[in-house]
Amino acid sequence: MTQDRLRIGYIPLTDAAALIIAVDKSFTAKEGLTVDLVREVSWSNVRDKLNIGLFDAAHLLAPLAIVFYAGIRLTPLYLNYMRVAQSVQQTATDMKADDAATLTPQLIRSTLGKHFDIESITFPDVKDVTVTRDGTGWTIEAKFEDTAPLFGNMSLVVDFDKVGKIGG
Repeated sequence: MTQDRLRIGYIPLTDAAALIIAVDKSFTAKEGLTVDLVREVSWSNVRDKLNIGLFDAAHLLAPLAIVFYAGIRLTPLYLNYMRVAQSVQQTATDMKADDAATLTPQLIRSTLGKHFDIESITFPDVKDVTVTRDGTGWTIEAKFEDTAPLFGNMSLVVDFDKVGKIGG
């Protein structure tokens, strides 16, 4: 479906300048589009009119696009962290508190490694997870840093820390 007339909602902010200039200088007309710019007083008005079909499009704050893109780039890191956190918690649950005296770091790490395999976790490595004696129990700590490229030479760095307790 092609459409040659567009109703675009906007908030009168500097972020809308490119859109306003494009219509004012007839750049859109040269592309065969008739654009009706509709000035609104609030983002909720723009959202609602876009949702019910009164607007065909709306302008977007420039920083919002960067935040959305950063969210897209960070999603795999957080999904991985959720699998790591689940594995740490499941390992702590699998290891019985009343057996804490007979547990060893190797046995705990081996069980954690099985959970990492089930969840297809390749980072962090199970060797990077700290297993320490904590009084009469044990502490499993997956503390790691992960990086997601953003754009150019800029990256997002996130610190993760999940602790699981066995007994004690």
